Amino acid sequence: MLWREAGYFDIAAELKPLQVRGSLAPVPRGELAALTTPIDERLKRIAAAIGASVIDPTEWLCTPSLCPSVDERGRPLYKDESHLRASVAQERFRAVDPYVYMR
Repeated sequence: MLWREAGYFDIAAELKPLQVRGSLAPVPRGELAALTTPIDERLKRIAAAIGASVIDPTEWLCTPSLCPSVDERGRPLYKDESHLRASVAQERFRAVDPYVYMR
């Protein structure tokens, strides 16, 4: 237990809401595609209608057969069910850098 102005507090209780929910096992790429294809196809149609491109992050994050949910050190790649942690996007996903960091 640690002390703070209001008194002692339980670190485990404070961290409990931050614990990872669900499985950290890699997801077969086919299963992921089954979930995301309807959304991806709609995004591609919208992008085509306005002359934009869609960048698929699975090309950078997944192997041909699996999409990991943790990195080599066991750290989660996602902050929730479908959004990358900011540090992961910064470290691994460079596809948008030419558009964001124009010089």
